[in-house]
Amino acid sequence: MKIFTSLLLALFAFAPLAFTQATFSLTPQNVSVVVADSTKDAEAINTIQNLQNVSKTIRWTRTVICIDPNNGLTQICDLVTCYFATVSTRTFTLAASASGPIITHFLKDAGVPGSAIIALHFENVANPADSVTSIYTFNACGVSGTAEQLPEANVQLFPNPVTEYFTLQNADAVANIRVYATDGRQVANFEATPGAQYPLTALTAGNYYVALLDQYQRVFQALQIEKR
Repeated sequence: MKIFTSLLLALFAFAPLAFTQATFSLTPQNVSVVVADSTKDAEAINTIQNLQNVSKTIRWTRTVICIDPNNGLTQICDLVTCYFATVSTRTFTLAASASGPIITHFLKDAGVPGSAIIALHFENVANPADSVTSIYTFNACGVSGTAEQLPEANVQLFPNPVTEYFTLQNADAVANIRVYATDGRQVANFEATPGAQYPLTALTAGNYYVALLDQYQRVFQALQIEKR
């Protein structure tokens, strides 16, 4: 199976772009899950919480940045129900001061290595600028025949927003860098080099996702970046 062959609509940690005035929160904001080959349904769970005592309508929109195997699927469960894999956006009511789980499923065949990067953008329908993006990284065990532990997802990207190029810190484990547009297209690919500057001058202004891969080509962290 080809790695990262199924790319869908518009998402990535980017360290995500955070809106500091958000009236609701996601804890943790980004979730990383190790997926064993034998697993058919991996779950990434975080909690959404209304930080105000006023009810609000929240819209979520899913973006599949990349997914392997190409027959893999993702499914979202919000505070209302679990939706079919074909559903990419819905709204739900978040009651005053309420909280509840958001569950992202990564579905694949048992016995097959798999990995995926999924982004969910949550926005207050009454004020779309009041929003939070969460990145879900499903990391495969045993890709390329290795069972080594995944690197820690503590890489930092600077500057963000970026005008010409970005650099990485704490990036000793990064072997390859892939940049995706919000529609899932891969728009840049770099081999990681210590202290290197990675140019984005050819890209138009907008938001992108950066996937970091280790020496075994396993995605272990995803970052969101803004190009100006």
